[in-house]
Amino acid sequence: MTITARVAALLLAVATMSEPLIGDDQTHATRGTVKSAATSEIVVVRPKNRGGEITIALSPSTHVDGDIRVGATVSVRYHDDHGHHVATAVAVERPH
Repeated sequence: MTITARVAALLLAVATMSEPLIGDDQTHATRGTVKSAATSEIVVVRPKNRGGEITIALSPSTHVDGDIRVGATVSVRYHDDHGHHVATAVAVERPH
């Protein structure tokens, strides 16, 4: 086997072991009312036609605009990480 063939085989092997380029890195958005809030996660209630309740983890890097509390309406941007929804940003809507 030539060096070129070996390099090509090695690159193919590495490419098949790598994580997919599309999938967990996609960002999603949702909006709803906070049902419960903790330092590590929030539960947001959405209309049933939008999926109902969703639990979203909060991390130290999550950008939070406002005070997350039960009953508040929030807009959340999140991504999926190994089956868990992880917030990248949470915006609390101000009451009218």
